[in-house]
Amino acid sequence: MGSDRDAGCSDWVADFSGAILQFDYETSEQVLQLLRNVKKHRGRKLADQLGSNADDPAIINAMSQSTLLRAAAPMITMSWLINAIDREQNPPVTQNAEAEELMFCTLHYPLPDHVDPNDVRSALDRCTEFRRESPTFWNWRSMQKSAKAAPKSKNFRSTHTFFTKLDDGSLVLGGLKLKGKSLILSVNSQGRADRGRALLSKLLHGLVGEPLVEIQTLDQVIGFGQKPFTTTGVETYNRRTSRPRS
Repeated sequence: MGSDRDAGCSDWVADFSGAILQFDYETSEQVLQLLRNVKKHRGRKLADQLGSNADDPAIINAMSQSTLLRAAAPMITMSWLINAIDREQNPPVTQNAEAEELMFCTLHYPLPDHVDPNDVRSALDRCTEFRRESPTFWNWRSMQKSAKAAPKSKNFRSTHTFFTKLDDGSLVLGGLKLKGKSLILSVNSQGRADRGRALLSKLLHGLVGEPLVEIQTLDQVIGFGQKPFTTTGVETYNRRTSRPRS
């Protein structure tokens, strides 16, 4: 709130400005609990001063929402500030479902001139880990029926976990696209790139050449506005914060 004078007027005019503080889920839950505690504490204090009971309707009505927010405002702002400083000093770990750092890897496999792309299609269709979504696209999936949550971070840092599930609940590990005389594998970690390369080297032996590998960090992907890879599954975002036990 600031104060200013109206032109040609001797009275002070109060100018109000508003701002929105963005809270993550965990901090918002802490603020809600804070509001409940403030309401309970101030209700009891007011009841003691009036020689009444905290459940008295008059006491409950006196603890209006505006009164409650006015009393808790400094603590709400402080909660946001503490969380903002913590995020700045300890940036969250961004990972996939296997707790591997997000690193967008694209492997470009050339098809030799003598290889028919239909032979590649047939080989991929024989592998249950690859589910064909179109004549030129396959989802590489885990054979586990549901995506398990990534293990808790051992360094107690906030973690942002990204994963994709198909309609049958299987976890998507990457995407395969057949484009002309090239087969392109797209994954979101170095570990998946290594596992995918090992799998394809056995499955497509003699059908593809050695891949050209491109790697981008999350910051590079965001900076260039590029999408990691396209999949027909459902994109899911899961946030979990791990903190030391007191």
